[in-house]
Amino acid sequence: MLGLALAGCGETESGSKGLVSSIPHAGTPASDRDPVPPDGGTAGCPAEMAPGGDCVLTLETAIHSALERNVDLYNQRQSRKEQQLELEINTNLWRPKFSASTSSTTRAGTVTGSVTLTTTLKVPTGGNATLTLTHPLYGEDGESQSLSLSQPLFRGAGRAIALQPVRRARLAEQGNILGFRDSVAGLVDRVIAAYRGLSAAIRQVEISAESLERAREQSVATQALIEAGRVPARDAARAESAIANGELALERARNAEDRAQTALRDLLELDDMIRIRPVDVGALQARDLETVDPETVDPETVDPETVELETVLARRTDYQTAVIAVEQAKMALAKTENDHLPDINLNVTAPFGTDPSLGVSASFPLSDRKERHLARLQARNRLDQTEGALVTTRKNIQRELRQAVHDVAVNRRLADLARASRELAARNLEIEQIRFAQGLSSATDLTSAERELASATESEKEALVNRLNARDALDRVTGRTLERWGIAVDALEP
Repeated sequence: MLGLALAGCGETESGSKGLVSSIPHAGTPASDRDPVPPDGGTAGCPAEMAPGGDCVLTLETAIHSALERNVDLYNQRQSRKEQQLELEINTNLWRPKFSASTSSTTRAGTVTGSVTLTTTLKVPTGGNATLTLTHPLYGEDGESQSLSLSQPLFRGAGRAIALQPVRRARLAEQGNILGFRDSVAGLVDRVIAAYRGLSAAIRQVEISAESLERAREQSVATQALIEAGRVPARDAARAESAIANGELALERARNAEDRAQTALRDLLELDDMIRIRPVDVGALQARDLETVDPETVDPETVDPETVELETVLARRTDYQTAVIAVEQAKMALAKTENDHLPDINLNVTAPFGTDPSLGVSASFPLSDRKERHLARLQARNRLDQTEGALVTTRKNIQRELRQAVHDVAVNRRLADLARASRELAARNLEIEQIRFAQGLSSATDLTSAERELASATESEKEALVNRLNARDALDRVTGRTLERWGIAVDALEP
């Protein structure tokens, strides 16, 4: 299940193979890669520069650049090195441990000395096997060897308890991998949102500029009609007012674009002087939408009631993290119950060349029964809470899936309606311009028609952005963000 959750493969929106194949050095060891500057230094444009000096970026290139340059992700990669080493250490419980000691004594004028070599090995049943070799250095004759085994019979006995440290370490590593995967997906989501935000801001500048240009053209036409005596002179003031409002709207749109530029530059760690030009701004115009945004989600075929929920759950890091929390709580409860058992050990020592010895050591906890009961109760409650959280997470994901599928369908319809509304507003403005030229309409009616067209164009832009965002939200809910962009987390691991 975790394998499905951690590996992403597939095609990008443009139909090309996964992004991992385009990441430089993705298959080389982390030590051979060009590291991101740990001081957060900025860099130049990762793609071609336009003749005007703008950095031309596709959305895929922006994601690629963020995965390579983002300082936060770089820091998490460094942390993963520590976590991987910690896993290796914590899972090497069965590696023999060696020690050496020397001793020297003086008795009745005789000096003796020896060296002792000891090898200790944990056994999966919870015991310890020890091999001891003592070799005289001076003043003594002969050497001795012995093999001893200490095996707990109650507390600490059995594979389930003895292997808990290894299982805990592996579960912790699975959680670390899920956390790293979540960070990568979160960075991709932020880049997409910032890229779309910049595209929308640039499109808003275009809309405001087009509206201002129409207002200026209409002012010239109005002045000509006033000179011809076909409209009253007061209409000139209305035309000038429309120009002033258009200039104000254009300035606000440019300011919003500057903020969007900064937001995306920060994610990509680009130099502050670079201006980004998204090549997918056409996605915010209805005529180009289908070429850059092919529909891959059909609410009629993606039914939240019939979709394979288990497949979605296998991709969701929050659900997999909740599964891990349940397993950890179960182990904690088992250990708590085991810790309150009598500590009885079977000890066997077999010196080489002599008869073996057998012994039993025992100790019984005399702590307050209420304390033992409290410890068990706390562990049991923790398990109940994690199991309840797992059920709640599953229900929430099911509800989010239903809502995300619904939003995709609704925003698709809203985009179609917004396009129709904008086309009608454009037609209405043409009619008003003809009527105004013939003296059949007032400047107020013409200005109103112009505002309606500008508003309808903005509404269409927002509807198209919402349509794209709804699809991205469905990818997040189904855990397909990385798969959609062909990003395999293990290729980004150090």
